[in-house]
Amino acid sequence: MNYSEIYNDLTYNTGIVIFAKKDGTIRVMACTRNLDIAQLTFGWIPGELKKMDGRCGIGNGNVGVIDLSIGEGRCFNISRLIYYKSLGQVNSLEELNKQMGVYLKFASEYKALNPEVISLGKLDDKPKVVLPEISASDVFSQSNLEIRI
Repeated sequence: MNYSEIYNDLTYNTGIVIFAKKDGTIRVMACTRNLDIAQLTFGWIPGELKKMDGRCGIGNGNVGVIDLSIGEGRCFNISRLIYYKSLGQVNSLEELNKQMGVYLKFASEYKALNPEVISLGKLDDKPKVVLPEISASDVFSQSNLEIRI
């Protein structure tokens, strides 16, 4: 996985990430690094991203983001990333709500089709996951960045 590519995309856009936490639990998250996007729902929350950036970076592979479901800072490690899909930049609450609808549908379908926990050793073996489809009309992205391991 390319840390800089995902970091840069999330600086401007929203995205869906699927990653394994340290304990092997799989997490599906809608996130961004763009505080203007997060502000549409949660108000101005630069402290949430600042907390994450204080302990995240290319040196340790952790990407600090705002979780768009709860408006709090979270991070994921690029080495445990299973999937990333850019949903593009949004400029209004209506667009963000549409993207969150796409995320909720995707997350629900993903969880129904895949295990909730994996052995971290399986990440080296490229775990086989079933990914629900995301329609091109549901994505506001020109780059359409999508990364699967």
